[in-house]
Amino acid sequence: MIILNYNLLLLTYAYYGDSMNNLFKDMDETDRIAIKLLVKAPLMSKEEMNSTISYLKKIAREKDRNKKVNEVLDYWANKAYLISMKS
Repeated sequence: MIILNYNLLLLTYAYYGDSMNNLFKDMDETDRIAIKLLVKAPLMSKEEMNSTISYLKKIAREKDRNKKVNEVLDYWANKAYLISMKS
């Protein structure tokens, strides 16, 4: 499962490259990774999506231990939605 998550991360970087970096300039690396994965989510299979959700929950816990995981996930989902609407 970790290998699949790493492959998703590599595919996300390969797919988006540097074209979206200006949208992410005020975010840390964790936010960038999570939001890029969420923007790509509609193209994922069910297995990829389940793996991605598990990975996102894990990094949300590591990112901010004071906030609830759902708050961090909601923030990322909102940003991914706004970015996808700009594209």
